[in-house]
Amino acid sequence: MNRILLFFLCILSLKVSAAELMIESILGNTVAFDRSLMSGEYLDISSVGLRKGEVFRFHKCGPKCNTATPFKVYREAEFSGRWSDSFALENGEYYFWLEDASGKVAKYGEVVKPKMLTIKDGTYALEFESGSIVKIRLNKSIQPTAKASAD
Repeated sequence: MNRILLFFLCILSLKVSAAELMIESILGNTVAFDRSLMSGEYLDISSVGLRKGEVFRFHKCGPKCNTATPFKVYREAEFSGRWSDSFALENGEYYFWLEDASGKVAKYGEVVKPKMLTIKDGTYALEFESGSIVKIRLNKSIQPTAKASAD
């Protein structure tokens, strides 16, 4: 009986720990995981080419995600549009968005909407309307191996 209970608890914990990346359904401007991310998890993120003036933003939500603070920011101008990064996460909810900062007149520029989100072997490919592509992979319990770098 104890083995059966332990088996079901293991299955439940695996189901809870899986996270799926999704395009936000109301306005379609942002992309987020369907659960809070945890300390000990880390992300691998890479770009195969942001367009001129674009900024890929990864924000950590405040309470109820009514506010947010930048966690990582990747500017096309700093990496010639191509970069890769691995970093550890803190407990919390996060979201991604792509900014066209080329004509910025306020704090942030215009949103570049996500066009398509696909997954292959645990890595998400996020394609935006501008043609920019960012790859995202959530990993568990392994320390990041690299800082942001140009490819």
